[in-house]
Amino acid sequence: MQNSQLAHMEDQAPITSFGRYLRKIRITRKVTLRELANRAQLSPSYISSIESGSATPPPRETTERILDALDPEDAEREALFILGMTARGSTEFDERLPEEVRFLICELRGDGHKLPDRFVRALRVYVKEAVS
Repeated sequence: MQNSQLAHMEDQAPITSFGRYLRKIRITRKVTLRELANRAQLSPSYISSIESGSATPPPRETTERILDALDPEDAEREALFILGMTARGSTEFDERLPEEVRFLICELRGDGHKLPDRFVRALRVYVKEAVS
């Protein structure tokens, strides 16, 4: 399957995972898996496993390297961070995230639980709005 066909398919799919969204950004920018791996100083197999969902989203520092290699729009960058934090159940956050997202993350810091469903839904709504 060619990149243009993949890009069209990815545009149709809802953005529900870090890997799927990373792949969408990469294909939209016409960057091959190998090129991204070289730019981010990671292995192609690792990037592939992230995109396929067989590996969990990477820590923030690695995500930064990947994003720096792709140079996405600000909304895409924020959305990818949110998807990664949600998947990892992380409480880390980036000061560039909107205030309401930072608030949600801070509220959950002491809980030690995964994000409650209502927060996941709120984050998904925000992500969808941010990338549209």
